[in-house]
Formats: sequence, structure tokens, C-alpha cells
Amino acid sequence: MNRWKENLGTKKRTGDGAARWARRIFCAFLIVIGCLVLADGVGDAVRRAENRDSQSEGNVEQNLSGKSDSDASEPIWQPDFAVLKCQNADVIAWIRIPGTHIDEPIVQTSDNESYRSIGLDGKPDPAGTVFLDCESAPDASDFHSIFYGHHMKDGSRFSELVRLKDEDFFQKHRTAYLYFPDGKRRTLRLIAALTAGSQGERRRTEFADRSEMHPYIEEMTEGCRFRELPDEEVSHLYSFVTCSYEFADARTIVYAVDE
Repeated sequence: MNRWKENLGTKKRTGDGAARWARRIFCAFLIVIGCLVLADGVGDAVRRAENRDSQSEGNVEQNLSGKSDSDASEPIWQPDFAVLKCQNADVIAWIRIPGTHIDEPIVQTSDNESYRSIGLDGKPDPAGTVFLDCESAPDASDFHSIFYGHHMKDGSRFSELVRLKDEDFFQKHRTAYLYFPDGKRRTLRLIAALTAGSQGERRRTEFADRSEMHPYIEEMTEGCRFRELPDEEVSHLYSFVTCSYEFADARTIVYAVDE
């Protein structure tokens, strides 16, 4: 009798263990289902929040620039000229060509020699600093503004101007931006890139009137097989110049006009 009770007790404990395992499996199943439902709900919430954020950012961009994210060609940005001028009072602008490494401050002084070998900090630097021709108006308001920068092996300064002589690369990088301390930004359209000599005529900055600009541009860009001459009268021409090595004293020159 006692042995039977013991055996019965053993069977009862075994039955209780099986029931407990069944309950545990069922609870685990419910937990997994609950987690999946919760995760799906969280995912929906995150997606809804992301959509709201995206719409909000688009509205902010539209408020700032008058354009939506989809048609804004360049984010709103302005160099801190107060800081730049504290570092160097000769800073007069900033040049940026999206898709290239050309993203540089521009200086100007009374000659075209100093910044060939002086950095923005005023110390000797073989890379020099990008500078505006001393005969060009500092706000690039005259007919022809000429900018110079070294062709460095590390790709800095104006080195990537050389790549613009490749038609495919040129067609993909037709826009440049000039920023000025007064907060203005000029959008430029690149019209030609070529190898040329260093003839003095390429430094011409004085013209009687706008009527002289178109024939001058046609002459200066004659060597470019994929040039795009402007259809309308030009108010400003911009030249970006760096060293080239096709022949003695060669230059790579990229020409641009206001877009």
C-alpha cells in the first residue's frame, strides 16, 4: 500500500511536470506572437515618424530656398567670413564646384605673386592659396574675373580643373558657386575647359561694353571641342586657371558665365 502510494505520488509529480512544460511552451508561444505584433507596430510607428520628419525637412528646405529637396541644386550654405577674415584679411570669396575637391577660400592682394607660395595662414606653403587676379574687382563685378590656383599632386587647390577637359566629366560638373562676404552667392555655368598658353590677352579685364564680350569668349574658348557658347549677352566671364604640362608654360583654363 505504501509502495502504491509512493508510485502514485511519483506519477502525479510526473503529470505536474508535463503540465508545467506545456504551460511554459504555451506562454513562450504567446510571448513570441506578442513580440512580433509589437515589432510590427513599432516599425509602422518608426516609418510614420520618418515620413513626418522627411516632410518636415522638405518644408524647412522649401522655406529657406524656395525649392523642395528634389529640385534644390545645392544646400543652403555660407562660409564663415568673419572667422576667415580674422585668419586672413585678404579673403574676398569662396569657390565650390560640387562633385570635385575644389572647395576653397579665395584671396586677393596687390600682386599676382604673393599667394603662389603663401598659405591662407600667411606662412610659406608650396600649395599657395587660390587667388583672384589683382586687376579684377574683388566682388567679381567687372566683365572678367580671373582666379588662379596651383595644380598639386595631392589633388588640392585647382588640380581637378584638369579633369574638366574630359568631356564626360565636364558634362557632369557644369555648376560652380562663388560665395561673398556680403552673403551673396553666384551660380555659374561652366562653358568650356581647355589647354592654352599664357598670352596676355587671356588676362584682359577691361571691355568697352557687353558687346565685346561674346567675340572675346568665342576667341578664348576656340580650342575646346565641346564648348557651349552662351546664346544671350554676357555680363560677366569667369576664368579658373591652373598649370598644365602639355607644352612649355601651358595652362588649363575653365571658363564660366552666370547661370
